[in-house]
This record gives sequence, structure tokens and C-alpha cells, in this order.
Amino acid sequence: MESIDLNLIQMPEVIMGHILDKLDIPDIMNFDKGDDLYPEGKLLRIKYGFVECAPDLCTVQWFRSDGNRETCFEDCDVITRFCRDFEFIFGGHSIFKFFRKPKNPSIIQDFTLNLEYCPDDHVHWDATTRRLLSSMESTLQNRSRLLPVKEFYTVVFDKFHVLQMLPCFQPKTLEKISITYTVERGCWFLRGLMELEQWKMAKVLFVFDTVLSGDIRKFKHFEEINIKRGKVEVKDILLMKKAILNSGTNLTTGRVGFRACDGEPHFLQTYGDPFTDTDELGDERNSWFFKIPNKKSFLQISFYPQHLKFAVLEKAPEDARVIRE
Repeated sequence: MESIDLNLIQMPEVIMGHILDKLDIPDIMNFDKGDDLYPEGKLLRIKYGFVECAPDLCTVQWFRSDGNRETCFEDCDVITRFCRDFEFIFGGHSIFKFFRKPKNPSIIQDFTLNLEYCPDDHVHWDATTRRLLSSMESTLQNRSRLLPVKEFYTVVFDKFHVLQMLPCFQPKTLEKISITYTVERGCWFLRGLMELEQWKMAKVLFVFDTVLSGDIRKFKHFEEINIKRGKVEVKDILLMKKAILNSGTNLTTGRVGFRACDGEPHFLQTYGDPFTDTDELGDERNSWFFKIPNKKSFLQISFYPQHLKFAVLEKAPEDARVIRE
């Protein structure tokens, strides 16, 4: 008789349901290396939740494109359960290729850490966050090699959260750092961040909802930036322009928000009337175009009411005046 090779997905729903109700993620992941849990074309998402009035219970919901299940675990709070599963997936004994050292290791496209802040319960939330991050940091730092991640995106309410997690990722693979800050507390000083290899080797930096200190030259190793500063002085803009025109920076695209800027009056007085148009979002802008020496490209610097943009272009608008310095 010809054998029939069945897997978990081919089982009747009621049988698969009973199995999933009895197993947790390490059990299922070890079942044929997890191939039956998330076959090609199916995405697995896991949601951990609290149980009201029962701090020693947590729920785990499994979402997949073809259905979902929910399991309740006793004698285990949600942070403990999540950290246990996180260690199984990303820790030193992970079954996944990004743990081992193959010739072509897998790279995680993006690692997202969203710490949504609850100011009404700051003491509890801060303690929970510290416990969570300490466990995640320990798991990732105890790996034989740093986790290869292409993009790190995080929503935080403390700069220390970034300093704690960013060193856990492989600098050679990390291309983009995206940070959203949920609490308005002045500005972030770059001390601590600038010394990290992950910061030095990343190509793209997006930082939202907080002001970064230091002049634009401190970001010259990035290829693209989207940041906010308190006051942008004309000397900073001129230094950035000079660096791009003289190939002294990797920057090719950027957006710099500000509360105050004296750059546009200087450009108007020095370079004459701007080229005025609307961008792809319909916002009006005043732009000046500069020819990059020894190249066929151009630098566009545009001023908006509360931010400026710059970009290296292959071609300037036909009716725009090009400045050669």
C-alpha cells in the first residue's frame, strides 16, 4: 500500500485544534522544524494577552492566514511566557538558520519593538518594560553571533531603551534605524548612540517626535536621514551643501524638521530667487539647485515652513536655474 505523507495542516480542523490546545510554541516549532506550522505562503502571528483578575494566567493567540487558535496558560504571566518563547526563537539554541553560521545566513527583514506608553500607569508600565527589555537583551546578547537584522524599528518612551536594544543586532546587516519617541522631553543628545557600531554602519536614520542635538555633520555617514532639530542655522546647511558637492558625505536624501531656521533668507540673498513649485504631496516649496562638480547630478535644497529637504538628482527641472560654485 502506498504511504500517504500527511502533515499538521492536512489534519481535520478539530484534530489540529486539540493538538494546538495542548502545545506551546517550542513544541510546535520542533514539530518537523515548524514546516507544518507555517508552510509557504502562510504567515504566523502570535499575540500574548493578560487575563483580567488573574495575574498568573495569560492567553496566547495564534493567527494564520487560514485560521486562528487561542490557548490559556496557567501559573505563567504574559511577560514570562513571551520571554520564554522569544528565547526559544532567537536565543542560543534556536532551530532557525539565523542562529547557526551557514555560508548564507538568513537575515530578518525588520525587527519591530513597539513600547506603547501608558502615562496613567507609569510606575507599573516602566517596571514591566524594564523586565521585558532586560530579558530580551540577555537572550540576544548571549547568542554566539549577533542577530542579523536589516531594519530596527522601535517606539520608545526613553532613550535608554534604544541604547539597550540596538547593540544586540549585527552591525554589518543593519541598514535602517527607525525610532519614534512617545514622550516630549526636550531633546536627545547623541552621546551613547554615536559610539555604537550599529549607528556608525547604518545607511538610513529616521527619528520621529523628538529633537536631536548636534549639527548635521554628525549624520554625514548616513545615506538618508529624517530627523528633527530645534534650530537649524544657515552655517549647518552650508556645511552640508559643501560636503555633498565635494563628495565628503554619504548623504543623498534628507528631511530635517526645525522649530526655527535662518537658512532661506540667506539663500534668497546669496543665490537669488528660488524655483517655486509643489512636491509630490502638494506642499509648496522654495528650492535652489546646485551642480555637483565632476558629476552629472544635481543637489536640490528645498525650504518648507517647518522643515527643509535635500536630494541628489540626476536631472534638474528644465526651467530651474542651476548654480555652479
